[in-house]
Amino acid sequence: MEKFPLVTHYSFDTDVPVMLFDSEEKACAKLKQLFEEELRIQIEENGHVEGEDLEAKKSDDWTYASISIEFENTTDVMDWTIGKMVEGN
Repeated sequence: MEKFPLVTHYSFDTDVPVMLFDSEEKACAKLKQLFEEELRIQIEENGHVEGEDLEAKKSDDWTYASISIEFENTTDVMDWTIGKMVEGN
């Protein structure tokens, strides 16, 4: 049975969490949930302002989303992507 990985990458962390789902729809729904919750936290709890120090973008089909936050000397980026399982060597 095909699995659909949801890969999370943080520019400020070496951990790369990967969640596997039985359907692309479930993976996309989780991506949407994670993105919307992180966006809420960054705006409501951390005081960032979309269009000023925060940029949020997503694909129409919810297979990709990203949040970028500008700080004084750096930009933190959080990316979520629905991947494809492929055979290794």
